[in-house]
Amino acid sequence: MKRKPFERIQEWRDKRKKEDPGYFAKYHREWRIKNPVKYLLRKALNRAQQDGKEVSIVESDINIPEICPVLKTPFSFEGGVNNSPSLDRFDCSKGYVKDNIEVISWRANKLKSDGTLEEFRSLVEWMEKRKEEKGG
Repeated sequence: MKRKPFERIQEWRDKRKKEDPGYFAKYHREWRIKNPVKYLLRKALNRAQQDGKEVSIVESDINIPEICPVLKTPFSFEGGVNNSPSLDRFDCSKGYVKDNIEVISWRANKLKSDGTLEEFRSLVEWMEKRKEEKGG
């Protein structure tokens, strides 16, 4: 009986996992480092599909600058996640459309993820007041 191509691929994957459990994680990490724009686009497509959001961007719409425009830190494609590039939707009610996306650091995107502008202003005001009180 002839095996289907998918079955052969699955058998290869299963064998590879047994021989080298870290192979796929290592391969994925290396691919992500070599293809950051493709990676960001793929992640956006997956998130949009889960959330039912529009996606009309292509690779050429994604520009990864040298530093995060929010936190002014250089992007890191290896190591920790905080300085890795992240595709931000400025208006979360909209999908991944050209005029609604920008690459910022994961940390900046996480900070921005569920706060409003008014909440951020209040937070900064409180932090500045506490710093003055503590003599900082």
